[in-house]
Amino acid sequence: MSNFKKIVALLLVAVCLISVAACGKNEKADVTTTAPAANHEDKEIPDVEVTVPDRGENKIKIAAPADSGGLAFSKLAIDCSYAYSVEQKGITSATAAEKIKNGEAQVAALTLADAAALSSQADIKIIAINTNLVLSVVASGEGILSCEELDGKTIYACGEGTYVQWVTEKILDDNGVNADIVYATVDEIDAKMKSGEAEICILPEFDGTGLTNANEGFTKKFALTSLWKEDFAPAATCVVARTDYVEANVGYVEELVEKFEMATNSCIDNEAGVGYLAQILTENGYFSDFELAKNSVAAVGFVYLDGEEMKAAFEANVEFYADCGAEITAPADSAYYGI
Repeated sequence: MSNFKKIVALLLVAVCLISVAACGKNEKADVTTTAPAANHEDKEIPDVEVTVPDRGENKIKIAAPADSGGLAFSKLAIDCSYAYSVEQKGITSATAAEKIKNGEAQVAALTLADAAALSSQADIKIIAINTNLVLSVVASGEGILSCEELDGKTIYACGEGTYVQWVTEKILDDNGVNADIVYATVDEIDAKMKSGEAEICILPEFDGTGLTNANEGFTKKFALTSLWKEDFAPAATCVVARTDYVEANVGYVEELVEKFEMATNSCIDNEAGVGYLAQILTENGYFSDFELAKNSVAAVGFVYLDGEEMKAAFEANVEFYADCGAEITAPADSAYYGI
């Protein structure tokens, strides 16, 4: 995104934070789940009068995992439930892609790998890249303050067979670190942290923040991805839409893109935006407390890339995946929205 667009986006963020009521602030959201560590106990969200008419069956149906890639959609589900029906309960990138394929959803948040695969199976538009991968080194005790200190250690990590593994190992290799990496699920790593079996972990955000909060004695030491040496960022997730829906609902899609870009940019180097999103997510039961929500939102690698910048970043990441042995092909030029 150009410097001019970034400046405009930041100005729009300020306006958005002041005028949230016009988007239905505190209206009960259509979202059907919460992010990890949420507290659902008898959470009641009061209904308030909303000046914007409900779109009923014309709401855009969105499938977005309740993870870092879906946080901005969680905000839209709360602020703009008159216009968007956001499904997150039990949604993964793979299930979201399936819902796009069979027409159950019109918009989805997907990993780049799933979006690339989907583009060869269905007619879609890739709208934007919305998060970059952030990997945190989490450890117990006072040590492990640099990448070099990981050498010779046993490290628990997740994301085996995905870009998370490939980026982790690329960074360690580039920095001459020879470590014993044990891959497991986030839940398995949590259990091993609690038992004391795992002392050092490499975790994507916001899992790193959540597990640090849940395991006393563990702290985040540094961001492993800050050592990434390639000339492109390791992108994590993107937003896609069915082409038939885009073409038949130009106005609705343009409005969604504008609101989603604002929601995303409100959390990039913007303490007020992070605090606001954390507040509404906490108030609506997505997180158990404000500090956890704020730290989780702040840890996510929010980015908003569209147009040619999005296409270049997407293709660079696909090339990296292919070099790591993945069977993946970059989408056709026609799959990129706005190009």
